[in-house]
Amino acid sequence: MRKTESRRRRLVGPAVGALAALAAGAVQWGAAGEAPAAPSAVVQAAQENPRTGRRRSLRAEDWRPQLGAAQAARRAQAAYRLGCLGRRAVSAVADLERLLGDDQEVDVRDVHERDLRWRRFDDESWTTTPGMEAALALGKMGQAGLKPLLRAIRDTSNAAVRRHAAAGLGESHGAQAAAALLPVLSKDESYAVRAAAAYSLGRLEESSARQALQRALSDEFAAVRMRSAWALGELEDPAAVEALERALKDTAYQVRRESARALGEIRSRKAVAGLIRTLQDEDYEVRKTAAWALGEIQDASAAPPLGRALSDIDYEVRKTAAWALGEIQDVGSVEALTKGLRDEEYAVRRTAAWALGEIGSPRAADGLTKSLGDEEWEVRRMAAWSLGEIRAASSLDDLSRLLEDERSDVRRMAAWALGEIGSIRAAEGLREAIRDEDPEVRKMAAWALAQIK
Repeated sequence: MRKTESRRRRLVGPAVGALAALAAGAVQWGAAGEAPAAPSAVVQAAQENPRTGRRRSLRAEDWRPQLGAAQAARRAQAAYRLGCLGRRAVSAVADLERLLGDDQEVDVRDVHERDLRWRRFDDESWTTTPGMEAALALGKMGQAGLKPLLRAIRDTSNAAVRRHAAAGLGESHGAQAAAALLPVLSKDESYAVRAAAAYSLGRLEESSARQALQRALSDEFAAVRMRSAWALGELEDPAAVEALERALKDTAYQVRRESARALGEIRSRKAVAGLIRTLQDEDYEVRKTAAWALGEIQDASAAPPLGRALSDIDYEVRKTAAWALGEIQDVGSVEALTKGLRDEEYAVRRTAAWALGEIGSPRAADGLTKSLGDEEWEVRRMAAWSLGEIRAASSLDDLSRLLEDERSDVRRMAAWALGEIGSIRAAEGLREAIRDEDPEVRKMAAWALAQIK
């Protein structure tokens, strides 16, 4: 069963930020993410390119001639737009097949315009090629597009064609695509083609590919090992845990990072010990991803080492460790998270405040009350939320003063927290808040008053 989009893009707490994107996967060799659904045949209205101000057509016949344009960016954009139309653009299959060998790099922003949904791994260059866009478009055209991709993957004379085809097959979602990719992963002479095959097998979530992907973790090229680790995470097969744990010691940090991410996707407690050791990795991205994975697994034995990770030199590691502790919800983490409320980075303080609310221990009330005076409004709001979750009656006066905060978001959260606590002592301040200039604050204050008995 394929993962739903909500599973791929789920929010795993306020700490993760860009890590959620990493956990969701990555685009390989210029391959775009899921194309947005094309409008119905009735709705053929043009849309405006925000960079050029020109209008763009969504009809297949308007884009087909552009596949032969002199400018590579226009060829790539035409292929991408045809892919957005999916099976309604099958008339362009032959033209797209002829474009598969076009390997001229172009700026992806000139191709995808506002529809940038790229998920990146290791390279910073935002490039794609007309051939890549053509392959991805064919992958979205059902059986009609699958046939040319299956022919192209066997093109022994052109590695670029095979690489593009391998990426396109990842969009096809069929058993034929997986069967074609498996021998490519293990035997193709080009590492770039093998890497694209690994990525597509992950996209397909092809369970029969597990052993081949595990073997590919020993490929001589880091790009192949990295994509193979990512793909194993997409399979979510606990049988891959041992191989991925070994990959946590890979010489390339990208491989270690993606192995940690994959273990977090699998969520096997067997991986906890290896991930705890990885919190000491020399690369901050690897440490951050290991912390995220431990939060996904939610094993209490990881709480002490994650508490120590709150002192990591990198703030993103500290932030993710705080998030993971909130997911694990171990009361023994309260002291470490309370120290995190004093971190120099507001994002760490905010996430520590959130985690303390998730744990829900009254022991956190004093530290959270002090955070109501934080210079950053997001920290003040999160501290108010956590105090409401804890129902900390000792914080009533401080929360009541927060009803006069300069930020309406903070005032609204303070009103909510007072309603959760439900003490008559908060009534006077809440009656004043009913006259707040912000309607949402007034609404929340009225709700909070109704909670007071």
